[in-house]
Amino acid sequence: MSTQYTWSNIIEFVSDVLEKEGARPNASTVRMLGNKALGIMADRTDMLSGTIWTNSTTVFPITGNRASLPIDCRGVGSVEWDGVLLERTTFDWLDENSDGWRTATGTPSYFVPTGDALVFDVIPTVSTAGLLVVRGRALPADFSDSTGATNPLTYFPSHFQIAPAYYILAELPFDPDKAIERMRFEKYSAMWSNELQALQGAMNTRRYERFSY
Repeated sequence: MSTQYTWSNIIEFVSDVLEKEGARPNASTVRMLGNKALGIMADRTDMLSGTIWTNSTTVFPITGNRASLPIDCRGVGSVEWDGVLLERTTFDWLDENSDGWRTATGTPSYFVPTGDALVFDVIPTVSTAGLLVVRGRALPADFSDSTGATNPLTYFPSHFQIAPAYYILAELPFDPDKAIERMRFEKYSAMWSNELQALQGAMNTRRYERFSY
């Protein structure tokens, strides 16, 4: 996936359109909307659903039977401990079927995902780096002006990378009594919807189409 656009390009596009309205939106609001667009695009396409995290780095602080999830983990698919797939369960099931599990020690067999962590059925007796492997859906990196920061648009095919600008222009406030603002809302709402649908279709085709020779 070649990169054609950056956050600067998105800002330039949005600014050029809004200049005709004489509008100067808050920069933080524009960035927030751009990041929201990235999240929607990633969700609709499952672009980052195959992400893998391991505790070979410091992204998984383990305290007792609790491992904090990386901040970019949006959803947990599967969890392994030392090459063995753990079974997903609930706190109620553990309470009913594993007495004293909160203080027990050993090798994990079950996990419960919470909003920001994994809770194991035992306190791991070994926490060697690399034993914990999580596969799931990641959040795209946020837009940043920092030199060397990840450009989240690289996750998407180049001809869809302008789409966040459409979302921003559709979501910024408008006065329905002002024709130019109403037209901006209507135009870019339609363009965002069409672009999102086309992106989803393109990625589904790439994922599922059978090739013949």
